Amino acid sequence: MSEAFENRPERGVYCGYHKPVPSSKPVLLEHEVTDETLERLSAAAAALAGPSDARLLAELARLYVAGATVPWEAMFVDARPARCSLPGYPFERTRSWPEIRQPAFSLLGALKAETPATLVFESNWRADSHWLLAEHRLAGASVLVGAAYLELAQETALRMWDTERVEIQRMALLAPLVVEGGESLRVVVSVTREKENLRLAVDSYSPSRGWRPTPPPN
Repeated sequence: MSEAFENRPERGVYCGYHKPVPSSKPVLLEHEVTDETLERLSAAAAALAGPSDARLLAELARLYVAGATVPWEAMFVDARPARCSLPGYPFERTRSWPEIRQPAFSLLGALKAETPATLVFESNWRADSHWLLAEHRLAGASVLVGAAYLELAQETALRMWDTERVEIQRMALLAPLVVEGGESLRVVVSVTREKENLRLAVDSYSPSRGWRPTPPPN
C-alpha cells in the first residue's frame, strides 16, 4: 500500500502506512509501530490540534500518517467541514476534461432592415475583442479569415430561404475586411436575392478611414 501513493510533503501531500503491534514485541518489522509509540504520537498531535498555521498543519499531517490519532474536531470549532473519502488505489493519471458547449454566436449582428429580397445587418467589431480578427493577422493588421465569409453566406442564406440546409457552390471574395490597431469597425452586412443566387456585401466604417464598401464584381 505504501508504494501505491507518493509522499510529497513539499506539495502538501502526506502518505504513510503503519501496523500497530504490542509494545512487548521484541523485534519490529518494517511499518510496525508499538502501542506505546502510537500513544506518544497521539499526545503530540493533541498538543498541536487547534486553529493553527500551515506549519503546524504540516506537522499534524506527518504525525497522522505515522499513526497518531488527531482530534480534528478541535481544529474546526466554528465550522463543520465535509469529509472526503479517497480511494484506496492509485489515481488514474489520465485527465478527462468536460466538454463545454460554447454559446451560439452570430457574425451578422442585429437585423436593421428587411424586405422580401434584401436583409441588412449591423454590428461593431474590434480586433482585440473578436477572436476571428485577433487570431488572424497579416503585416500587423487583423484580417477576417475566408472561412468567416462562408459562415456569413451560410447564415444569410438560411434566413433568406427559410431552410435548414444550404449548399454553397460558387463564392468569390472581392476584398478583405481589415482592422488596424485598436480601432473599432462598424460592419454592415447586406444580402440581396437575385433569382437563384445571393449577393453578399460587407461594408465597414472606421473614424480614421471612413466607409470601405465592397467593390462591385467584375
